[in-house]
Amino acid sequence: MKQTQPNAASELTPRPSVKLHGVSRDSHDIFEATKASSETAEEEQDDRVRHSKRKEVRRNTGRVYVAVWIVLMIGVVFLVKYLGSDDELNSTVGAQDQEDVALAEAREVQNRQRVVDDALPACQRAMSGFQSASSAAGKAQFVYQGVKLSGVMDRHYKDELIYSSAEIQGQIISAELLDGFPMSAIGAICMNKQGEQWEVVFVLDDNKEWKIDWMSMVRYDAESWSFFPAGKEGDEGEFRLYMRVRDSNEDFERKEMSLVFYKPTMRFKGEFEAVASTPVSVLIDSDLGRQISELLEKEDIETWKTRKDLHGFSVGLLDPSRYHRVRVRMRLHREGRNGRNSRFELLDILANDWYGVKP
Repeated sequence: MKQTQPNAASELTPRPSVKLHGVSRDSHDIFEATKASSETAEEEQDDRVRHSKRKEVRRNTGRVYVAVWIVLMIGVVFLVKYLGSDDELNSTVGAQDQEDVALAEAREVQNRQRVVDDALPACQRAMSGFQSASSAAGKAQFVYQGVKLSGVMDRHYKDELIYSSAEIQGQIISAELLDGFPMSAIGAICMNKQGEQWEVVFVLDDNKEWKIDWMSMVRYDAESWSFFPAGKEGDEGEFRLYMRVRDSNEDFERKEMSLVFYKPTMRFKGEFEAVASTPVSVLIDSDLGRQISELLEKEDIETWKTRKDLHGFSVGLLDPSRYHRVRVRMRLHREGRNGRNSRFELLDILANDWYGVKP
């Protein structure tokens, strides 16, 4: 069988894959490799750019967070400092206010004491002149509204011993400025060589002279307290007295309180001694009962020795414990066979002091 020989021309013709647009296969491979490498490089470059951008975004975001955190921390620190400074300011202002109040109170005390110190020589002369005078008219010269009271004083001293001896001359041992009067007033305690003490209220009159409130000093009553129980049915009188509430469970069970009254003396030495009145009953739920109950409540609050009256007079140094100063209006009732027994009815408590000058 005849074998067919290959054509030389056909063997020399390159394959289509060997030649591409006039580029050899090797060139083509190099080109493809270069192109692939270039594309890879571009992709890597794009990746690096994108990665760099993401890192930049993350860095910027982190910076924003840090900046916001710093701003917040600065705000917190400022707020704390501001509030702290405000508290410190308030504390400083509060301390300054307290210091100002304390200084004002100290100045007030000094000013009040200065008034007393300036007045004491004149007050002492008024007291000495009053004690040295041997007549009611002479004493009236040293008494506040003495001309008006001269008749009253004359009747009073007809039944009273008038002392003019130098032995009973007293010296002012303490004094304090009083409040609540339309004129200047000083409450003082005097003592003589025998150790007797008595209180005197001095009043500055229209002539700028210190005079004695005589009614409070002698505990003046228009009616005699000692003779009042001997009066007739329905008699009434006003009296400057001590009042004491008796401790009686039985009276309180009957919804009543039992009171006793004492006539105070002008001079005192040591313990107070006086005869108690017959008991006086007052309904606890009445106006008088409530008024008296208020006095009892104050006893539980105040220390007796430091107690002052409404005008600032230190009466706790003078009055027996649980004895209350009152100016009262009483009515007398006759009871029993032939009106043999007397009973007091408390009509009104006019004041919780013995002053003669009016507030």
